[in-house]
Amino acid sequence: MKKLIIIPIVIILTVICIYIIDNVNEVKIKVDGGYIYGNILNASRSKNDTIVIITAGSGPTDRDGNTPILQGRNDSLKQLAYGLKDKGISSLRYDQRPSGKTYESLDNKNIEFDHLVDDLVECIRYIKEKEKYKNIYLIGHSQGTLISILAAQQESVDGVIAIAGTLRTIDKIFIEQFENQGYDNADIVREQFEALEEGREIETDDPWINSIFSGVNGQFLRRWMEYDPVMEIKKLDTPLQLIFGTSDIQVKPVEINFLGDIIENSNYKILEDMNHVLKVSPEDQKENLKRYYDPAYPLHPDLVGSIIEFIAT
Repeated sequence: MKKLIIIPIVIILTVICIYIIDNVNEVKIKVDGGYIYGNILNASRSKNDTIVIITAGSGPTDRDGNTPILQGRNDSLKQLAYGLKDKGISSLRYDQRPSGKTYESLDNKNIEFDHLVDDLVECIRYIKEKEKYKNIYLIGHSQGTLISILAAQQESVDGVIAIAGTLRTIDKIFIEQFENQGYDNADIVREQFEALEEGREIETDDPWINSIFSGVNGQFLRRWMEYDPVMEIKKLDTPLQLIFGTSDIQVKPVEINFLGDIIENSNYKILEDMNHVLKVSPEDQKENLKRYYDPAYPLHPDLVGSIIEFIAT
């Protein structure tokens, strides 16, 4: 159980998403070495010519918010897309390189962190050139928040919504998660990150640790930890909204405190009883994790409204 909460954040490239995807309005976007596959869910453009591009979290999390690392599915991002559609906002949600049909299309399966940013930039350009929406917003979930912030620095958009994203470098988050859950090898994890920063690899007696920190996974993590989210936020010249949930057992709302001197200028919401997969949930770990496996649990009722309010301003 101790590994269960950590796995969705940190496993990078090792599992391919196998869930059945809603292929209505599926698009194929050319990127370096392959294609991005996703769904465009169109609302009525006569009322609101706005689209959001939804970027999922890390590893093999697919366009709907599901991952084969965990049994069952939660459909969190699919539910978010349909909730926005009901309010007149169109969306593109897509499989990133480590998941689904996108992974299958790649010529080279060795995925680098910056590939994910470049792919989102290509999605933005596709929407501008092919779909021609007037207003484009980015919604990033978990790791997708940093990817969205970085992409918005390269290609202009009307705003970025960061949901359950960390505001510290990934090494600090990773180490904290191990320590909080009493993982026996937390000190080894710290040493691994120190070695990564120095460009070294350390062989341990823990094959799980070795699989995360060696080879392409280690290279991915090393590049990811070079990005300080707060410093990247300071580079943005577009509006940013930060959303956290009080029942999130992976990314706590206290991340807000790491904004430092820019906290007063930040637009942020803390939604009561929302967990990491955007569902209404108690903080109790056992009950909380049930929402990771079952799409019957509803999306938090204030999430869509908070996004709509930000877009409307």
